[in-house]
Amino acid sequence: MKLIYLDTSHFSLLTDVFKSSPNVFYNFVDKWREANYILTVSKTHIEEIMQLSFSETRNLRFKVLSEFIPFKYENENFFEREIFLNLFKNGLLPISDEDRKTNLSIFSRTISDKNELELVKQTHTAIRSSGLYKLTSFADGRAWKAKKMDKIHSSPKPKLKNVKNKFFFKIFAKFIGIDSSNLGTLRKTFESTLKDFLFKIQLQSTLKNSSFVTDKSVASNISKKISRSNCSGLWLRSEIETRLKLAQDFKPNNEKDLDHIQYLPYVDLFVTDRRIVEMTTQVLRSPGLPESLKKVASPIKVPQSLEALEKALFDTSYSDTNSFN
Repeated sequence: MKLIYLDTSHFSLLTDVFKSSPNVFYNFVDKWREANYILTVSKTHIEEIMQLSFSETRNLRFKVLSEFIPFKYENENFFEREIFLNLFKNGLLPISDEDRKTNLSIFSRTISDKNELELVKQTHTAIRSSGLYKLTSFADGRAWKAKKMDKIHSSPKPKLKNVKNKFFFKIFAKFIGIDSSNLGTLRKTFESTLKDFLFKIQLQSTLKNSSFVTDKSVASNISKKISRSNCSGLWLRSEIETRLKLAQDFKPNNEKDLDHIQYLPYVDLFVTDRRIVEMTTQVLRSPGLPESLKKVASPIKVPQSLEALEKALFDTSYSDTNSFN
């Protein structure tokens, strides 16, 4: 059994095939089942369906999803999900036997029948009615416009040791909790230092609001023992975001692309577009890659045709590493 993550554009492709040539679509599904594939669906997939303008199109997407039942579904906040996955696996938090199935993996929930999928649809339809998805889309656009003005991601990246105003640097170091006299720290860039600081802030907030951690001393101990590099999906996401900025790519849809790619370490095959494949491959080949990512396969890029998708998925002589490069 292999877990497969498809790009939203390929769900759109499959929807078009389903409308125009149902027999061809069901032939694809038969091949999928013969290959023993399991579809993985994230909440980002569902959110993108809900952002479609017409109810008929949204209903067709859910109909296409229903043909892949049973499939794996993840609807939790990814940051929290991966944090606790690491805490439980590394023994930093105790876990009961009944929680092991749901808290020791990503995509732990299975949508096993159409009633369960209908419940997902109704839940997100209610959220859509509140206007939340429109607001989120607007916020993503504004955020990426703001990032365009951010010079901290420029190249060459400024390092801490090059700060001329020592008084300012001491205040900065105290505020984010780093040792301003440590030589190893001074060799780091502002960018990586701020990434680690942001991770710690998010981690502390997650622990504070979690029912799993009720003791402040336990939360403090955990925050000292887990770092950004321990969380492969989050680390990968932040590094790809940096490369998008360096490439002067500030498309609002980048946020959704990043929301998708963070799942790469948790599936067997990940299909996305050329741009994200290129950025991800650069990161996976870069020095300083966390150990947890060294065996992760690069995503593959597949043109928008059913023939190309079938070749990538079902042609056993086709190498994933060379797919459409």
